[in-house]
Amino acid sequence: YWHLASDVRVQVPRVIASRCDNTIGACLLLEAYEPSLPPAAWTGTRYVQVAEHLGRFHAAFWGKGRDLSTLRWLRRVEELEEAGIRHASTHWERLRAEGRFETVLTPERYTSILGLLGRVREVGSDLSTFPVTLCHGDFHIDNILVDRGGAMVLADWQEVGPGRGPEDLSFFMQRASFAGGRVPDGEMIDAYRRSLAANSGEDVPVSDIRRVMDAAELRMRLLHWPAFLADASEHQLADLLGRIRVLAAGLEPSLASSS
Repeated sequence: YWHLASDVRVQVPRVIASRCDNTIGACLLLEAYEPSLPPAAWTGTRYVQVAEHLGRFHAAFWGKGRDLSTLRWLRRVEELEEAGIRHASTHWERLRAEGRFETVLTPERYTSILGLLGRVREVGSDLSTFPVTLCHGDFHIDNILVDRGGAMVLADWQEVGPGRGPEDLSFFMQRASFAGGRVPDGEMIDAYRRSLAANSGEDVPVSDIRRVMDAAELRMRLLHWPAFLADASEHQLADLLGRIRVLAAGLEPSLASSS
């Protein structure tokens, strides 16, 4: 809010007052806004508007990874460590131990998941040349508020940091779909691409955008989604496993052999 809020090209919450010290940390008093409707109540037009907003935001910092590296307070995507894989493995094991999931997460499928976890560092390894930009890091509907005029306000910037823009779009679609939203995937990707081109001059092929999104989704579904599926239905877990197989096969045939 002090350094980048005026540069992101989208509306962020207005700060009324703030205080930072070594005892209480950072406290912000923000203007009040309305929450968004739940994902299932969103129209296709609203979803497309979100993609346009995201493209405008990413365009402001497109290809400026070196400039962003000087802002030491930004979240950094650290190299994946063994601890992260072990954490995910624990949650997969807990899901496997759930009796109601035994016909969904079969021994064969569980073994396949472990194989993919062991190779998760390979996911997206060929994307190093894709431009870096500033990413929100936690982009989902609950963090999109609405002002009195109905305009979108992007909130909760605690995870902001350098990354590949389509990762934000991928996470948004995952969360909205899981919550029952009818997400127009293709239309959102097209709108994001057009917005990015209009605001940065960079015409990024749809195939490149999709590849970044797929790599981000596969990592997210392997490493992070299992922690939130304890109360999921058998159908939801089956959908997750099916999506993991499709993503692994699409990104790298050798990965698919592990799934």
